[in-house]
Amino acid sequence: MNNKVIRIDTECEAWFLYSHGDEWMNCVCPDDKLKEKCVIYGNRDYQEYKEAKWYTQAIEILKDIDCGHGEDSIREWYNLSKDLYSKIEELFDKCSYYEQILLDVIKLLNPKKEFETTCIRGCVQREWQNVIYEKDAFDTEILADFYFGKITEFSLLEDDEYENTIFVADSQVPYKTDDLKKFARELFEISEDEDVRIETSDGYVRVKQWKDVA
Repeated sequence: MNNKVIRIDTECEAWFLYSHGDEWMNCVCPDDKLKEKCVIYGNRDYQEYKEAKWYTQAIEILKDIDCGHGEDSIREWYNLSKDLYSKIEELFDKCSYYEQILLDVIKLLNPKKEFETTCIRGCVQREWQNVIYEKDAFDTEILADFYFGKITEFSLLEDDEYENTIFVADSQVPYKTDDLKKFARELFEISEDEDVRIETSDGYVRVKQWKDVA
């Protein structure tokens, strides 16, 4: 009979999740689509992500207008109608910097999609980033937690061997013990009548080591 244990590491640092590129993004938006669904920018002390096509197109158009390229050229380069170009140019003429009108320009260029903007924050004042994202593509609270490393690690062990590990945003983890047990079982699809022991992290213990010298 297998001896199952669920270990809940509430002090998880998950260095490997963040040290191998952008693996953490799949925990926020599946199928590696996060970079297509949002841009994260503004605080250069942290990694920015500004690769979404709808973002880069809007920025390039605004830069071309700012550089004084003619209307005919810009409309041809980006396949813009005269009416659409006029609306973008009108916004540009009223702004002091791109960010003031960026969301409006993105919406004009992508009328079939809905976009929103927010500011995600971590635990301290310096942890913040601006986000423009496709509405309903993911949970921005989960994005904030994973982006700033506020996560809990759930691991399933069978006969002392690690079988599976799942990372969960701290904001999604229940605090009450009974709710936490139920949440952990559901996470690994373990029924209530199945025997499993649940452990949570309880700090670190420093152990003095000894060696032979004589």
